[in-house]
Amino acid sequence: PVQGCWDRFVNQRQVTACARSGSGEVLVTGDNFGSLRLYRYPVVDEYANYNEVKAHGPNVSSISFAVDDTYVLTTSAADNIVMQWAHENDTMDDVEPDPERAEKKKQLRKGVEWDFLDGPVLDRTLEVENANNDIQTAIFAMEETGEEDTFMPMRPWQRTIVSPSRPPEEDFREPDSNLVLEWVHGYRSHDVRSNLLYNVDGDIIYHAAAVGVMYSQRERKQRHMLAHSDDIVALALHP
Repeated sequence: PVQGCWDRFVNQRQVTACARSGSGEVLVTGDNFGSLRLYRYPVVDEYANYNEVKAHGPNVSSISFAVDDTYVLTTSAADNIVMQWAHENDTMDDVEPDPERAEKKKQLRKGVEWDFLDGPVLDRTLEVENANNDIQTAIFAMEETGEEDTFMPMRPWQRTIVSPSRPPEEDFREPDSNLVLEWVHGYRSHDVRSNLLYNVDGDIIYHAAAVGVMYSQRERKQRHMLAHSDDIVALALHP
């Protein structure tokens, strides 16, 4: 279940790629803005919290976990860059869910008149409203009643789903791990010039996608600048 990855009414964000870890505990998604989000799996609720990083240009096209889940590889159709991320544990077991998102979920579960489509006035039955807002237990309950005269299904798939025998436990916290950019494979050269420079220490400075890269030839390591929100198209070095 990954339906919680899609935001409701948020900046036309679209999920373009996703991958689940081999352990089945986390899910990584990429979107049309080039962002990566790390969720606890399963993601059945739109208020599930996540960790987010951004380095790619628009439209992340592919995501893949390493065999042992220690690395994540991502690509983008726009920048043609392959990025290697270290999947690191942040030991965040004691972190509480985001208060605002948790309160919204709490109100929906208690049946408070929280109506996204009709404004402050709840003019449908509580069962239909909760199902329309993707409340998992409410959808299952609505399907099991079978009272066709009391409501109309809001979505075509609501008549085909069945309640799972072992529903997954929902956890709205951020995952205990995060993605740390370790290596950028690629370089933007097809439409820019004079964007590969050397500093006084002999390190190579260039950019790829939305990342500024400084490569140490002596240590054979990269350092990354991730402050940009879109592709870098020019580079200059102070004398």
